[in-house]
Amino acid sequence: MEYRKLGKTGLELSLLGLGGFHLLEIELDTVKEIVKRYLEAGGNYFETARSYGDGVSERKLSTVLPKEGIVVASKTGSRERQSSEKDLLSTLKALGRDHIDILFLHAVTKNDYWEAISSSDGALKTVEWAKREGLIRYVGITSHGYGGTLLKALKEYPFDLFMTQMNYYDRFNFPEIETKVIPYAVSNNIGIVAMKSLADGYLWRSVENAFRYTKTIPVSCIVSGINSLDQLEEDLKLIEKDPFSPEELEQLFFEVPELGNYVCRQCMKCL
Repeated sequence: MEYRKLGKTGLELSLLGLGGFHLLEIELDTVKEIVKRYLEAGGNYFETARSYGDGVSERKLSTVLPKEGIVVASKTGSRERQSSEKDLLSTLKALGRDHIDILFLHAVTKNDYWEAISSSDGALKTVEWAKREGLIRYVGITSHGYGGTLLKALKEYPFDLFMTQMNYYDRFNFPEIETKVIPYAVSNNIGIVAMKSLADGYLWRSVENAFRYTKTIPVSCIVSGINSLDQLEEDLKLIEKDPFSPEELEQLFFEVPELGNYVCRQCMKCL
């Protein structure tokens, strides 16, 4: 397994990360098998969220995760200090840990959300308190879709890392992710974690292309939702594939069936 540094945190993450949402779909015995195989393959990044089954994903992971040698992240979707603090304490209890490595402020997709989070009684107060108390080590933010709010938040608060969707379909629907957010993060040594390489399954016909595409982006980790051993084995093979060259990317955008003749590639050739 390849490992990459997570920005200014100094953490080294396995290139393939194990997402926690799809653990809701499977029995605990299967979760144990997946985690065991993932660890054997060198995986070390586990990510869940308080909202995944109201803590069900966290509780499933608590039964199988080793106490040391891994990186554990969870998320709160709460915008206010009091509710986000409650989320974090519930997360720690569900995971059976006295601290986690990363807490994400989850799905910050609108300016209104960010204004609430960064207000005098917002969730930023929770992460600052949690850092002081040693309950978390690093602070992240996640987004879905439009990247304008994400960029605004990264500029206004010293986040350690961020995570959002990174795939060749959303590249053209939300171009600011790759044209603005990622360059800003790279220049400021902010860690970058990718999710939704398959665009929520939309790229199911082109799984290898989807993984190779995300590897061309300067990410520290590609988080994948996995609900079977077969899926994990396939992902472990795909994560070893080479990224695309610039010439291969251009050909990819021209040929892939998902973009069809209705998604603008923004290549400006029509001009």
